[in-house]
Amino acid sequence: MIEKQLQEVELIIFIEDEDDMAESLEDLKAYAKTYELDHVEVAAQHKETLDDERVKYIVTLEISRDSENLGRKYETEEQKVFGFGD
Repeated sequence: MIEKQLQEVELIIFIEDEDDMAESLEDLKAYAKTYELDHVEVAAQHKETLDDERVKYIVTLEISRDSENLGRKYETEEQKVFGFGD
């Protein structure tokens, strides 16, 4: 059975670092996983200007999980980013 959940994350970044936003989103997706076979997508993304130097992104992640086929559970943050290293 496929289970879906939404997770909202707020990021406040400097405008000069906005070009790195794609990399930040990939990191967020990796850290949102609990199991190896979790599938994480960006469901929504909203941008709000805070001042001349900073912007706030509100990112909604959709996490899909097959409860009958989870794969291995991540025990550390390093495993989420780099995998299990089989």
